[in-house]
Amino acid sequence: MKNIFASLLFVILTPLFVLSGPVKGFIIKGTIQGLETGAVTLAYRNEDGEDTTISSPVNAGKFVFTGQAPEPELARFTVQEGWPYSVTFFLENASINFSLVKNAPEKTQISGSSSNTVYERLQPQQLDFFDQARKYDAAHERAKWEHNKLLIKSTDSSWAVQQQKWVDAIRSTVAANRQNYAGLYFIQWLLFHPDNFDTILSLY
Repeated sequence: MKNIFASLLFVILTPLFVLSGPVKGFIIKGTIQGLETGAVTLAYRNEDGEDTTISSPVNAGKFVFTGQAPEPELARFTVQEGWPYSVTFFLENASINFSLVKNAPEKTQISGSSSNTVYERLQPQQLDFFDQARKYDAAHERAKWEHNKLLIKSTDSSWAVQQQKWVDAIRSTVAANRQNYAGLYFIQWLLFHPDNFDTILSLY
């Protein structure tokens, strides 16, 4: 199993490393409508591979971050003053724009990161999958406690359908974005579920 796992990682990662190219750094420019002053932070892994957090003041509703990331990665943006808000997004070495509206997280717009575009595309399915997972766990535990074999079978069957929907969503998105790091993030889930190895190999 370990050899299969390592081989799959090699197949997936090799083309991404080849295409990653030299590090040029990122610049994030953002605006927060309704928040004139305050502070924001960005937590990410820097060019030395170290977890780091940088901050920027908010002046006249605007903020700027600059830095370098070794590769596209999930980062955490947080408003530290004036509005309790944070969002996870895919950071990469590019010119990235944030457009936010205070107290309206649904209006958040992030552009300039191709990896984040793919990440956002799968976010609704991911959130639904996790919600279904919580419901399955609760229903399955209740059925076990009641020693209800029919209910256990029913919940397992329903969960199998939800898992397949999630796998299909990953497959279709990655197939259309084979060289995107966000696709690799979602493939991690498949890697830890051996039944899906054939799905991964069909994509690369």
